[in-house]
Amino acid sequence: PNNNYYKLAFQGAVKLPWNSKFNADLGTAQSTSHVNLLNSYVTDVTAATSNIGIQGRRGITLNDYVYDGKVDTQNLNLVLTSNPLYFLDGKVFYRYYNRENKSDEITATDSSAAPVTFTNDLFGYKNQKMGAALGFRLPASFYLNGGYTHGEIKREAREDIPKNKDDIYNLELRWSGVDWMVARGGYERLLRKADFSAPEVTGPSDPNVIENYIRRYDAAGKDSDVWKATVDFFPVEDMVLSVGYKWKDVSYSDTILGLL
Repeated sequence: PNNNYYKLAFQGAVKLPWNSKFNADLGTAQSTSHVNLLNSYVTDVTAATSNIGIQGRRGITLNDYVYDGKVDTQNLNLVLTSNPLYFLDGKVFYRYYNRENKSDEITATDSSAAPVTFTNDLFGYKNQKMGAALGFRLPASFYLNGGYTHGEIKREAREDIPKNKDDIYNLELRWSGVDWMVARGGYERLLRKADFSAPEVTGPSDPNVIENYIRRYDAAGKDSDVWKATVDFFPVEDMVLSVGYKWKDVSYSDTILGLL
């Protein structure tokens, strides 16, 4: 169906004492749709009515034949940067994103001897990140910066993994002792906790039975270590040539079968 969308946003910044600056970016948006399901959902379908291949007709009943879709989103991004001393930089930030799915829940039921129902899931989530970073100008053209980020995500209509909590630590050392090259090396450590809530299983043939053994890796708990090194060359004016290497080791501590 067609969609209607609008967004209201604000961006602003203000200078503060101690060579500091505060930036704010916030917005709210809404997307809506309206469709008659009779135009897109077949009310009578041909289907097997028994396990011996006899073909028949069964009706599909919907609790509402008009679908109204509505998704609201809100975002907020706050950053405070400061350079109180020539050798010291600092940053504190907070980010928030919320996706609320307020669409209709449509339940479809067939008219077979053993009726089967299906209801669309209204997926939405909240994502928050907050953290701080410090940078130090060192002798011999070295610059050291490190930071910490804490993230939390909460999902709606996702029973297998509704919540995640991340703790991220990073450290980087940069050297710019010559005009034609900059070298960087860094390390990042991620600790992710997952709140599993396996769906109720009604029997061995229930599709959800697999969730007791396989944790989906997109949101599963894990620990990761990342080492990286990059060298940027400036052979001529207006040209940058970069060579880099990154090594990543991930341990999925909560998985039983599947990706390790």
